[in-house]
Amino acid sequence: MKAHQRLLTALLLTGVAAAAGCGSPSAGQGQAEPDAGAVEFGYIEGSEPAGVPAAGSLPAPTSSFTGVDEIPAAVLAARERFSEKLPDGAVWSPEDFRTDSLPPDAVIEEGVYDVGVSEYWLCAWMGEYVKAEDAGDRQRTAHAVSELEKYPTLPAVAAYHASPETVADSVIEPAKLGDSSKLREFFETCTSYQRANPE
Repeated sequence: MKAHQRLLTALLLTGVAAAAGCGSPSAGQGQAEPDAGAVEFGYIEGSEPAGVPAAGSLPAPTSSFTGVDEIPAAVLAARERFSEKLPDGAVWSPEDFRTDSLPPDAVIEEGVYDVGVSEYWLCAWMGEYVKAEDAGDRQRTAHAVSELEKYPTLPAVAAYHASPETVADSVIEPAKLGDSSKLREFFETCTSYQRANPE
């Protein structure tokens, strides 16, 4: 990204771009921590936004950008590209389409929406795990873990995430072995998912 660019962090606070509301670890971190490495928005004054990628194909990692007016279409296209299912009863967040907190000439880097959809899915299955564990339903807990284990191989995560294995190693694997403390801590950062899916 260019030096004159201003990064707008906290995707999760603005509720834009299919935000899951959960933080991902950045490269080099040994453990995933809530709100660590939140997705960043690129804001470049006077730049031309790139077109929305065609539905059915994951955008290649580039430095292309989408303008504010194109956010709803970009979010829908990212959801359509995403092949995994949310847990039964879980719904997508309506916050994904909000742009009121962004300047009118802001641009969002391509790939943010696809990662946001993957992160939201991660939060949904973490929520399913927590509910199942609290209910003492081992079969449902095991199913949630099997879904969560897909996270590092999701196309957008594999293409854009700096170190998805950190989430797998420090959050998902301990939960699989019966220690859900890190997963529960991580899940508390899934604010957009929790607002759309209240208990």
